[in-house]
Amino acid sequence: APRPARKATRSDSGSRHIYILEEEAAAGESMRLTLNNFGYQAEHFNSIAGLDAALQQHLPDALIVDVNLPGESCSGLDYAARLQQRLDAPLPLLVLTQQDDFATQLQAVRAGALGFFAKPVDIPQLESRLERCFAQQHGEPYRVLIVDDDQDLASRYSLVLRGAGMLVEVLREPAQIFAHLRDFNPEVVLLDVNMPDCTGPELAQIIRCNDDWLRIPIIYLSAETDIAKQMSALIKAGDDFVSKPISDHALVATVFSRAQRARLLSNALARDSLTGLLKHGDIKEQVAIELERALRSGDRASVAMLDIDHFKRVNDSHGHAAGDNVIRALANLLRQRLRRIDSLGRYGGEEFLAVLPDCPPEQARLILDEIRQRFAELRFIAEGGEFSCTLSAGIAGTDVHSDAEQLRERADKALYAAKHGGRNQVRLAE
Repeated sequence: APRPARKATRSDSGSRHIYILEEEAAAGESMRLTLNNFGYQAEHFNSIAGLDAALQQHLPDALIVDVNLPGESCSGLDYAARLQQRLDAPLPLLVLTQQDDFATQLQAVRAGALGFFAKPVDIPQLESRLERCFAQQHGEPYRVLIVDDDQDLASRYSLVLRGAGMLVEVLREPAQIFAHLRDFNPEVVLLDVNMPDCTGPELAQIIRCNDDWLRIPIIYLSAETDIAKQMSALIKAGDDFVSKPISDHALVATVFSRAQRARLLSNALARDSLTGLLKHGDIKEQVAIELERALRSGDRASVAMLDIDHFKRVNDSHGHAAGDNVIRALANLLRQRLRRIDSLGRYGGEEFLAVLPDCPPEQARLILDEIRQRFAELRFIAEGGEFSCTLSAGIAGTDVHSDAEQLRERADKALYAAKHGGRNQVRLAE
């Protein structure tokens, strides 16, 4: 196959571009339509030649390949492996297969696969993996706080880490640590051990006295080579010890690995494990924050409560695993279809809460009604066969007469009216 042309570039639009290589027309088209419902721009190809022609013009954001291609001279994995070698940077790759043996999975991993799905494919589950891949690739820059009285050295570290795409603040006075932790909210603290008025281990212990900052990794920087002294500093409060001088590559690798782990842990604590959305308490707090902002600016915001219709039937008929897939699919659909500034949370069970800044209720109704239609078109696969679900939603707009709890209750009453009005609809609060 020819090498993709230099003019081929990844998608710059808001929606992700996905290429699907699947010889079976019905399965490929079903996948394309479902991913489009999720907000992706998906294209289906039933031959390697067709896919190669598209690659000459445009590189997708991800590639989905079926292992079994009876009409081709090579398997989907062989083709994907050769394609990845020709690219300057590998594409996120998801693999579809009828066999899930170890050898096939090993070959898939060697080709750069980030997901492996047995047929028939649960497409909402596949979309969830796509979303996770993109979140890892295009997350916000890591935030690093450097505390060092040596201005030249701190500036050098800052320059190196900024060059690696991180956000960096430098602090020379330990007494200002509280303001920096509160305002900058670092994901890693680089801490000099030997400072004149307050040593690194002492400052680390001060940081650890506050439960809100327990999750922040502390990396000591020091020319100290005595292992016993290094261990003493780590035991008091700290997570890693880096000896000066340190190479640029080693500094970036150490900070990156710690920051990545810290962010994963922070997200796990703040977000619902099934959906990746905010938990009950956090999304309720967003309602209060957005109400205050709307009252200050004079712009109207909307709060929406959403609930999956007849969800108990899904669990009873298809099992709780299928029910989890439905919940996850709705969470992903909401995340895809709403804006970055909107807040989403799993309010409880199969119920969701969305906060839409600068969005009047009438506009919110149009947005959520489109999401309702898209959700109804999704198809789920379980042991009991293929099935679909619907949702109901209630929307309330901010005003000077409602506090945060009253605003949520008004949206909940509108949801209740939608349920009793026949379900599969969106209602505005009176």
